[in-house]
Amino acid sequence: MVRRVLGTSAALAAFALAGVGLTGPASAAQVQSAESCPISRVKAAENLKIRVSPTNSTTLGLMLKGAVSCSYDFKAGTTYTACGARDNHYSKITSRGITGWVVDTCLLPA
Repeated sequence: MVRRVLGTSAALAAFALAGVGLTGPASAAQVQSAESCPISRVKAAENLKIRVSPTNSTTLGLMLKGAVSCSYDFKAGTTYTACGARDNHYSKITSRGITGWVVDTCLLPA
């Protein structure tokens, strides 16, 4: 029993030294700085569907409320109503390893 506990502790220490955490998604501090983002750093005002394109309804995943990302591109697409506004602009982001398009009206400066 003691050997198993020590082995687990050693594995956790190795993760910590390697910079690999068991705490979940990247924090806002780990997202690129505003200077390295092509357009700007953005934060999701609510959970947002990440889509294949601004004109395609296929969903790849979610950008969770409060998540911070870089905005890489900005395009017009299908009209939507979200976060109290009607618009047709989308921003390209990467969140939780998924790159795609989210509605722009629900993005706040980060």
